[in-house]
Amino acid sequence: MTMTPQPPRPPWETTGWGYVLGLGLGFSPVLMEWLAGAFTCASSLGLRSAPCPDSTSANLQPFFLNGGLFLYVAIICFMFSCFVARPLRFVAYGLLTMVFVAPIIAVLGCSAISGVAHPLPSG
Repeated sequence: MTMTPQPPRPPWETTGWGYVLGLGLGFSPVLMEWLAGAFTCASSLGLRSAPCPDSTSANLQPFFLNGGLFLYVAIICFMFSCFVARPLRFVAYGLLTMVFVAPIIAVLGCSAISGVAHPLPSG
């Protein structure tokens, strides 16, 4: 009885790069939220923020904010499909990590970038 050779496994499954690939893909909504933070003006009322009054920021801030939320939902759907496919299981683990970590990183980074890009007037 002869054994048929198994096809080679993809490199992300054998070398452990699948988890890192999942982390990288899961970081894309964070980048969109950080860009939204660059176009967000901090308000003097504390935690409230709004688009800056100039026309460019007023148009780009909702675009990046909604784009980041859309990517977050798309990554959750992609994560479930990666869990079904056995070769992509480690990619799904990286995405699952970012599903829990990305909102925290996005909010902290967005507020920090917003404060640096548009500081409140002192006084």
